[in-house]
Amino acid sequence: MSTRQLPAWPPTLPAIHLDELRQAGATYALANSLIFKLHSPTGVHGSHVPFTLLPSPFPRDQFEKAERIQTAYNQLYMNIASSPELIREVLGQSISKVDPFVGRLYELWEALEKEEAEDVMDEHFSLGIFRNDFLLHQSEPSQPLAIKQVEFNTVSVSFGSLASKVSGLHRYLAGLTTIFNRSQLPESPNQALQSICKALRMAHQHYEAVECPDNPPVILMIVKPNENNIFDQSLIEFQLDSEPDSIRMIRLSCHEVLKLTTIDPVTKKIFYVGGDMKREASVVYYRSMYGPEDFVSEDDWKGRYQLERSRAINCPSLSIQLAGCKKFQQILTVPQFLETHRELLRAHIEPEGWEEVRSSWTAMYSLDDPAGLQIASNPAQARDFVLKPQREGGGNNMYGLALPAFVGQLSAAERQTYILMSLIKTPPKVFNYLVRSSPHNPTDSTPSHAHHPKPIDPLPSTQIISELGIYGFSLLSRKRHKTSALTQQSTPAVHTLLFNFQAGHILRTKDSQSGEGGVAIGISCLDSPLLI
Repeated sequence: MSTRQLPAWPPTLPAIHLDELRQAGATYALANSLIFKLHSPTGVHGSHVPFTLLPSPFPRDQFEKAERIQTAYNQLYMNIASSPELIREVLGQSISKVDPFVGRLYELWEALEKEEAEDVMDEHFSLGIFRNDFLLHQSEPSQPLAIKQVEFNTVSVSFGSLASKVSGLHRYLAGLTTIFNRSQLPESPNQALQSICKALRMAHQHYEAVECPDNPPVILMIVKPNENNIFDQSLIEFQLDSEPDSIRMIRLSCHEVLKLTTIDPVTKKIFYVGGDMKREASVVYYRSMYGPEDFVSEDDWKGRYQLERSRAINCPSLSIQLAGCKKFQQILTVPQFLETHRELLRAHIEPEGWEEVRSSWTAMYSLDDPAGLQIASNPAQARDFVLKPQREGGGNNMYGLALPAFVGQLSAAERQTYILMSLIKTPPKVFNYLVRSSPHNPTDSTPSHAHHPKPIDPLPSTQIISELGIYGFSLLSRKRHKTSALTQQSTPAVHTLLFNFQAGHILRTKDSQSGEGGVAIGISCLDSPLLI
């Protein structure tokens, strides 16, 4: 049965009970690594991540749909990444020419495509760790609530570890209050952390089976220097190390790749050479290098090229990273494009799954399309749209009535770097308590068992918007068969998904008045769905 209205939430609670729950939640967060790293002149400090005091209402049928369609989404984006011709058609003559960062990624990808075609190594592998983000949409009060896709993230997918921890936080708090219970939370504990580790471990084991390294290889995690989200990343490292088939993960700054790695010119195996060790790398797991700020010198670009051309399994490969450009999300909504590329896009996706995927899309336009430009230029129409940069990832969006003036000053080339998306109309009048901490006092109040010398400062209830993210995982094999030892000509590549699964979720909640989100910058809070 479809849900048309979320319940009034949350119930009214006495200030003393709110404070007890806040204290218990903050203590749980600090004790269970729900932490951000803070830097100060006197050393390194930690603070609990922003979280919601209570889980937020979410329709059970839409949560289950988001989980159900994830493997079809994985397949769709791997189908895109598997087609050099499609990447060239969609990006080669448009975005890559006007967006310097995407253009440079595209140039690297083209160079590697040429090199791979000439390579005697005729099978390559790439790993996708994805997060598919949705908002609830309700066009009219009489219409059922439905998930609509915000974006499909293909590189440096974050917060899986902390999302698993915040699910535990809300399960714990359910035992301290009567206003919700564990049966209203997703049935099994959130497996996002375990599933990220499972995908990395399976890719690592596949590399070992194919490459037969002399010594146990390592996984390289490519990171930003001075990362404040280090605990989300390190939990993956610790989990892999603690399992029976322990795997070593090494953190490597995105600015030190050339300095601390070397590649064998014959086998193309890549080795980490930091300190007194030399260790072969099985998987390169990017938690950086997704934006221009991570490429401050030419050596950073050379480092990305070296990692990609190696035999290590890249997560993601450049083709998967390019598939995450919003241009693909937009052009998938064009019926003519879907029909032209029907066989490629729908390969290995069941018809029912395909229709469910399509039902999660909202209207999107390119600004080089006259219809899109007209909408963005007309205040009466623009108020219902958001303008987004083509690159994957959130931030830097432009909303509603700000669009006409902004679009009017863009050149024709600059317009190609944006896509126009219909605003998703989230259900109104949903509230929650957003718990943030001070760097100097992470619990942000005195302990609940202490005597309060003054009245408790009540935690305000805030009108919210919640964004659901579903994690997905795929390992892609791309195999060419050489037809002539003399000419090294190949048959068309054969692409196979060696695994494709979904597990784990994240709910991020923010003040409904905030245009942008982001847990790392303190705007959004980690949350759990209260299934209704």
